[in-house]
Amino acid sequence: MDVAALIDPVWDPAVVSDEMARRGWTQKELAERAGITESAVSRYLSGRRTPRLEALRAMAAAFGDPAEDPRDPRALEASVKCVADHAEYLTVTQTARLADALARALAARSGREAGHGVL
Repeated sequence: MDVAALIDPVWDPAVVSDEMARRGWTQKELAERAGITESAVSRYLSGRRTPRLEALRAMAAAFGDPAEDPRDPRALEASVKCVADHAEYLTVTQTARLADALARALAARSGREAGHGVL
């Protein structure tokens, strides 16, 4: 599965539906694994609603996207790309929070790469 398609700014419910079918999952199973409601999954997959970034990330994580694991070295890069792709939808407050989180993640990563065992 191309999990990156789940985070693409163009929502395609068929990508999720196909992966659910491949795994034999019901909407209820995806909802439980992603920590979102079954009714939300139903609305997303039917096209009645487009999921917010948090729901997209939760569904990607449910499918085992390694970039969702903060211990994975690709997590920071994936997060930065995701933010860049969705920047036009962010409020000033959200942008400030993301900048702060990014600064903390970079500091933690620098410490980990220097052998300080951060995270």
